[in-house]
Order: sequence, then structure tokens, then C-alpha cells
Amino acid sequence: MIWRVERKTAVFLAVGFLFSAVYLWNVSANPVQVYVMRRYMPAVVPFLIISAAYLLGQLLGDFSIKTWKRRQVATYQHNFRRKRLRQATGVVLTLAWLFGLAWSARGLISQVDHRGLLQKLDALNAQLEPGSLLLFNDQAAVGQGDILGTPLRSIFGHDVFTVRYPELVETAVFDNFLASRHAAGQTIYWINTPSGGEKSFSPAISLFTTYEIRSTTLERIYAHKPKALQEDVWTGEIFMITPESQ
Repeated sequence: MIWRVERKTAVFLAVGFLFSAVYLWNVSANPVQVYVMRRYMPAVVPFLIISAAYLLGQLLGDFSIKTWKRRQVATYQHNFRRKRLRQATGVVLTLAWLFGLAWSARGLISQVDHRGLLQKLDALNAQLEPGSLLLFNDQAAVGQGDILGTPLRSIFGHDVFTVRYPELVETAVFDNFLASRHAAGQTIYWINTPSGGEKSFSPAISLFTTYEIRSTTLERIYAHKPKALQEDVWTGEIFMITPESQ
């Protein structure tokens, strides 16, 4: 495409080379940010794949038995041998590409993160009243209120909130909030996690149950291809908040 550049391929090559240069040379982004994936990968990866496929297509050319038999009797045996060599190179590169993709996918395709987690959450949900209000006492930036609370809300239908700073909760405001939820017939649970803060509000609570959920995931690392498995463990104490009338 470079040697036969035209209007149809000029934009494709320009955009592809520009994004590839930025991404492969010095992307200047933190690995935990989504900008690399969102802005560069949709352009770089398709560009490299299309370019590789085009190269293989040019090398393989018309690789058919009929053509091979017809060209056996061609006058220009030298050009025919060059054609066969080029096609053989294309076949080798194609096989190497497919083998490389299969080899790099080892451990990624077969691994399923959080296998069985839904069943464990189902067991936890079975202990709770339907449509409950769950208050996660969790000061982590991304904690159990986010990881476990999301499926508890979207799948099991509970109202879920994460209390990041319980020591800043205004007692009167919080009491009114709880009273309104109790009046609506909701059961309210206060969930203490290892990263939670100190409770400083008035409603009485009583220990309802405890939980420990374990799940296996692929290691979260950006310096090299993830290979090792790691175990995530979520533990907590679930307290029931009793209405003031009781």
C-alpha cells in the first residue's frame, strides 16, 4: 500500500501510522487509565491487522492448483519460481501468525474470572429480605459496595449505598432517612467491611450474619502479560438496623 499509495489508501495509512507512532513509541499514559484503550487501540490494532492481512494476501496471490499446473509449463520459469517462493513465504508467515495468536492466548481464553461468584451472591441474597436497603460501610475507593453492591442492586433488586465517611453522617438527617425507609416497609442492613469507618449515628443495630466470599481472578498487572491467578476475599458483618418504635 505504501508503494501504491492513492486517495483510497492515503487516509488509512496516515491515520494508522500516526496513531501507531504515538501508541508504540511513547503513549504517555498511566496503564490504569482508559485513554490508551479508548483512543489508540481502536485505530492501531485494526490498522496492524488489516496491514498484515494485506501483506499476506499479496504474498499468497493466486494460490490455486490450476494456476500451479498451468504455470508449470510457462516459459518464464524464473518468474514462476519467484512466485512460488513468495507464496511459500506467505504460507509460513500465515502459520506463524496463527501460531503466535494461539500461543499468546494461552491462559487467557480458558480463564474465567470470578467463576461461581453469582452462586455465592445468590446464597448471600437468600439470607436477606427482598427489596432491602443495604448500607456498605466501606471507605475504599473501589470496595465491596461497588463490587458486590452492583450485582446485589442490578440482579437481586436491593437498594445499595456505600457510606464512605460514616463519621461525617449527621445523626438527625440519617435518622429521618432510616425512618422514611422503615415506614416504606424496607428492611435495612448495615454492612461493616474491613475498610469501613467508625459508626457514629444513633439507631440500634444487631448482628444479623457474617459472610466470606472467595473468588479467583487473573492477576492485575500492566508490566507483562498476566499469568498468575490471585484470590479475592470479601468479608463482612451484616447488622440489622432496628426501627426506633421497636
